[in-house]
Amino acid sequence: MTLVFFLTRDGWLPHNDWIKYFPSDLSVYNYLMHVSGLSCFDHSIANTILGVEWTIPIELFWYAALPAVLAYTDSKKRFLVAFFCAIAGVAVTKGLAYLLIENSPGLFVKWFPTSHGPYFLVGVIAYRWRQAPPVWMQKHADRIVVGSLNALGKRLADTINKKPRLP
Repeated sequence: MTLVFFLTRDGWLPHNDWIKYFPSDLSVYNYLMHVSGLSCFDHSIANTILGVEWTIPIELFWYAALPAVLAYTDSKKRFLVAFFCAIAGVAVTKGLAYLLIENSPGLFVKWFPTSHGPYFLVGVIAYRWRQAPPVWMQKHADRIVVGSLNALGKRLADTINKKPRLP
């Protein structure tokens, strides 16, 4: 990322489309937010260096938060509470973004860590089930695998047939 940052800043590489979409530049602030993993908290720079780096700080956030989540979700009841809180976190993030952010609140929601909490909690489910799979899962494992591969294939086909666009 550092190499691309300097090559783009100095004009050797073209800017990606996201930096044109937001009124931002390749500043020291932008660089430091990216290398510190905090760029997800400022959506105007979250995707301005490589064009695909918005996922990295979200992953860092959740990898730091998951040990506490795993310690808290040691029972089904606590897991449901955590999952409900994650869904509520998405709703609150989205609501506040649309109230407080003028330029592309939807991208703020997309690039903010709490918006991805339910996905990481599904990973917690997989981790817990891997330790002791439920009986129904053992009984229907072949159907689960075939259904999952079918859903993944459909999603991949939909993604391939859809042209990327700026929001």
